[in-house]
Amino acid sequence: MQQQRQRFALLTLLMIIILGSADLLAAPKQDRDTKHDPQTETIHVLWVGNSYSFAGPLPNVVQTLMTEGKTKYRMEFGKSFMGGKGYKYHVEDGKAMKKIAEGWKDEDGNSGAWDYVVLQNKSWGPVSQQDEMREYGKILADAAQAVGAEPIYYCTWAKRHHPEQAQTIFDVYQELADTNGGKVAPAGQAWKLVYETADKHGIELYRFDRSHPSSWGVYLNACVFYATLTGESPVGLKLRKVSPWKTTERYTKAHLKNRPGLKLTEKDLYNGERTLSKKEINLLQKAAWKAVQSQQKLSESEKKREAETVAP
Repeated sequence: MQQQRQRFALLTLLMIIILGSADLLAAPKQDRDTKHDPQTETIHVLWVGNSYSFAGPLPNVVQTLMTEGKTKYRMEFGKSFMGGKGYKYHVEDGKAMKKIAEGWKDEDGNSGAWDYVVLQNKSWGPVSQQDEMREYGKILADAAQAVGAEPIYYCTWAKRHHPEQAQTIFDVYQELADTNGGKVAPAGQAWKLVYETADKHGIELYRFDRSHPSSWGVYLNACVFYATLTGESPVGLKLRKVSPWKTTERYTKAHLKNRPGLKLTEKDLYNGERTLSKKEINLLQKAAWKAVQSQQKLSESEKKREAETVAP
């Protein structure tokens, strides 16, 4: 009788162990605590720009994409934004320059220099204020490099009604990178790729003002920065919910005053989060990766040309 009890107890214990193991195996995978995960590498990025940068907000969307676990990188960031302003403002105002020099500091008391400083000029700067952009872009780039950070020039897009300006915008940002060092995040080139096939998908990257990004535009920009910062493809990322640049009643009224024939619907004015379809995110991811790959090849060609120039 005693042996039967012992056998029964042993069998019961084995069943508990087996069932417990099955539960562990069947349990859903938990999100990694990337902040304290030794397998991740943190990059610290300061974003300097205006509404084209805080739409989304863009840094938050990029940060979310990185935490999906597809890359070893995660991003912590700071920001210096002012609507409608560009390089000159950020230099003369002083706040961005101070943040560049001071570096980052986290909630645990750790601190250090930025790894990257994203530099976004006002949208019309590359078209109508090129000399100013060159002058103040150099000041910002020099400040970043002085603390060991690499400048990333946020190449924006042409206005919806001036697509012919896209190449000029890219050329000026590329000139800054070639002259001052750093690299270009080719958001504008990705937008151009999407609109080259607009008749096949109907994705609208702009808000009603033909300037600021919709949720789709924000997502595309985020994929460009994901690829630029990690060097990896964004194709396959899962995030689908994104917010657009948020308009205000004052801005909308001012815009309608300048375009009296424009009729806006509730859909046009909707500022909330939108869920992009799997087909849409796949198309945007591929466009972003294609633009960044082209940019990488351009940078490699430039480095090779410079090496050949200085070779004895």
